[in-house]
Amino acid sequence: MDNLDDLPKSLIWITLINYGYINYTKNFLKSMEKSKSTFKLIVFCIDTQTYEELKNYDNCICLHTDFLYDRGLVSDLKVWEEKDYKKIVFAKLDVILYTLKNTYDMGIEAVGYIDTDIVLFSDPTIIMLEAMNQNKDINIFSQCDERGKTCSNKIDCQNICSGVIVFRNNKSLYHIFEYTLEDINKFDGDQQFLTSNLKKLNIICLTIDKNIFLNGSYFHINHTNTFPDSACLIHFNYMIGNQKQHKMIEQNVWYI
Repeated sequence: MDNLDDLPKSLIWITLINYGYINYTKNFLKSMEKSKSTFKLIVFCIDTQTYEELKNYDNCICLHTDFLYDRGLVSDLKVWEEKDYKKIVFAKLDVILYTLKNTYDMGIEAVGYIDTDIVLFSDPTIIMLEAMNQNKDINIFSQCDERGKTCSNKIDCQNICSGVIVFRNNKSLYHIFEYTLEDINKFDGDQQFLTSNLKKLNIICLTIDKNIFLNGSYFHINHTNTFPDSACLIHFNYMIGNQKQHKMIEQNVWYI
């Protein structure tokens, strides 16, 4: 992995997108600017068109995904439960593992994956590093994807969110990302697979307070048009396809 020498050793952030997600990613990058987030997002680009459109952005580093050539990943927007959608989200596990392995000798201490159907209000790096420093015996930290105002169990969440998740660069974790074609057919996506795997292996994942990392259920349990002052980000999941953009526009957080 080139062009990573100047990145902080404590935590780097990555994502995987195709051209169908280009505008969400541009909006995410704009929210980084507005929130004064100082990290550089490493964007794994499934197709050349995505790479070309993002390569000159100052706050991201674009990388090709030649190592995923045999996955049959498509370039257009796919939605939850579609077969091509599942292939893409499972490929997230591949890029996380690829990044962990290829930055281990560089001294990168942790790798965070973040979806780009997200708007930042502040830098999530600060939140994650604080959680990591306070819980040195835990190796995985994530957003909670449950409904409701609080997580049911922050150290045994039944619905962690793989859209905002950080892994310490510990080789003992590498095997949790390994999946088969049977797993793709069995699970709704990488998130359900990962949750099942962690539970089976008794690996703890600490979730961040839901009033800090807001997920899409926020819009079902709050009927105001404002976000709490505590919010670091809002994740526009719990909706599919262009519904996300419409909701972002409605909430005045569509910046492009």
